[in-house]
Amino acid sequence: MVKLVQRIEDLRFQIGEYVATEIEKLGFTVQLDPSTGLEAFFKVYAGDSTAGEWHIYTEGWIFGAIIQFDDGQPNFFYNGDFGSDVWGHYTPPPSLTVPCVALERAEYTTLDERSALLEACTNAGVRDAVRVFLVATKDVSLAHTSVSDAIFAVDAAFNNWWTLKAAIKGGVTGGTLRVGQPIHTVSGWNNVGGFTWVYEEYQRKLFSDEAVPTHPHTGTSTPFRADYVVDTVGPDGKFSVPTDAQVWNSTAMAFENAGSGVEAASKVTYTFKFGNWHHGQAMTMDDIRWSMAEFFRIVQSTGDLNPESPSLAAAPGFEFVNDLFRGAKFYEGNDTVEVWFDFWNP
Repeated sequence: MVKLVQRIEDLRFQIGEYVATEIEKLGFTVQLDPSTGLEAFFKVYAGDSTAGEWHIYTEGWIFGAIIQFDDGQPNFFYNGDFGSDVWGHYTPPPSLTVPCVALERAEYTTLDERSALLEACTNAGVRDAVRVFLVATKDVSLAHTSVSDAIFAVDAAFNNWWTLKAAIKGGVTGGTLRVGQPIHTVSGWNNVGGFTWVYEEYQRKLFSDEAVPTHPHTGTSTPFRADYVVDTVGPDGKFSVPTDAQVWNSTAMAFENAGSGVEAASKVTYTFKFGNWHHGQAMTMDDIRWSMAEFFRIVQSTGDLNPESPSLAAAPGFEFVNDLFRGAKFYEGNDTVEVWFDFWNP
């Protein structure tokens, strides 16, 4: 018996029927489980993947940004996604994990080497991945004629970080903008384990700012809350990280000096553009420290928040930053942070 969770709101209902038909041609019996987005979320992503409640799910993804040289996609989809419980009983084979990790961490020096890694990820993914990609669609985004400056991203349409921040209704500041979306209030709304549902990202994007989001048309890193400068000596050289650069100590629950002998391939200098929070309180460098500390409290195995979200801590993107971070220096007077990573990308 193959149990298939079949989304009912869109074309994935028909996809579920198609997949069931093809599987039954092989001699299996398929039990369709028509489910709403909310029901499917808790069965597939937040349920016990070892309980046998489901075997196949008609999953769907939408882009939220275009990223130039987005090397993290194979590792995300084939090796951990956002830390969901899908991975509770499945460990990808080395033939898949090795090229995925190597690609994400830019372990190449030429475009030919990058292409070879992409090909290896694709071939191994078709054979052994937890996901099989079937259908690619182009969806339609609409805006009322009274709305202007709603930024349209090349790969994400209106589902991008800039759209609702820039949109103006009736040519004036203020007012009410009504946004239609299909499903809401699915994931938790909190910093530790929340906002994992795509349509709830609209809210998060509105009440939070990224320091350096990607450009909606080119995918390049674009200053917003921070200007940045990259210094690198990669792939063969190394910076000596200053001994007083700060790293997070989860046991002491505090930043401490990185110490001597720490090396990194690159340094990024961020100069922040602070303002006021929604309640009038001024932003400070302490807000940056708090945000960085929270990340490490989740991702480090000894972090106090790690038990609250162990799957998120194991997500490839979190592991990537944690493994390559070497230290940060905070400069109060000019709102600047220097961050060292043992990472280089050609």
